[in-house]
Amino acid sequence: MNRIWKILVVLVCFLYFPVLNPGVAPPVIAQNTSGMAESGSADSSPEKNSTQKGGVFRVIIDPASAPLKWQKKSQDSLSLPSADALTLDIALELRRILRRQEGIEVLLTSQENQRLSLDEKIERINTSGADALVCLRLNASPNENLKGVEIFIASESLDPAASEAVHLDKGSVLPLAFAYLPFSRESMVLAQDLASEGERILQSRISAITPAPLYLCRRIAMPSVMIGCGYISNAEDANQLSKDRYIEKLGNALAQGLIQYIRKSSGSAL
Repeated sequence: MNRIWKILVVLVCFLYFPVLNPGVAPPVIAQNTSGMAESGSADSSPEKNSTQKGGVFRVIIDPASAPLKWQKKSQDSLSLPSADALTLDIALELRRILRRQEGIEVLLTSQENQRLSLDEKIERINTSGADALVCLRLNASPNENLKGVEIFIASESLDPAASEAVHLDKGSVLPLAFAYLPFSRESMVLAQDLASEGERILQSRISAITPAPLYLCRRIAMPSVMIGCGYISNAEDANQLSKDRYIEKLGNALAQGLIQYIRKSSGSAL
């Protein structure tokens, strides 16, 4: 029964979460690998690892926005900070840990109180020169028994038009909506490493990696995953997310999964 509820939650998320909203026209990918544009309050400050050096693996983290009704519930009913603030806290903790590693550079798509349109996010990510994208969000459900960390990947198995895209004539440009296709295998490897390290460090089972028609990840030309960091509608998850120690533990679990993936993909002994 819980499996059925989780499938329903995924479908509801497609309707409510901005990062999954299909109503925004996608922009063209700009061929720029010089880094994030220095605009607004995006995380464009210099990192300790210069992109001018060889062998640097760049990760971009997207702290996704939650629906306003769930942000209010997280504050009023569960005595939590806003869902957006919590997601950003997790992203900052993940960045803090990754920055300790030589050979890893970290970017964020946005900072506190900054809301980007999907067009802006897609452009920033695709022009960042990053090697992998990790989207973070908090889940919510009318079924208050649902809980735990979940990992989603964009998948052609739920994307009927993808088969047409991979059979384009030689020399044709892959439509932006199918930018993820060449990176599907690597996205699965990344998800598996995140799940493995997550279960080890959090000492709790992570649900099976879920394929989903993720609007943002489908338009990103790099390995990508979306991580549901817990259910703010579940009392146990909400209690954990209210504690700094758990945020640190979760950030470390995600960081170790990424480090494991980077070691595999780059052959580095980070």
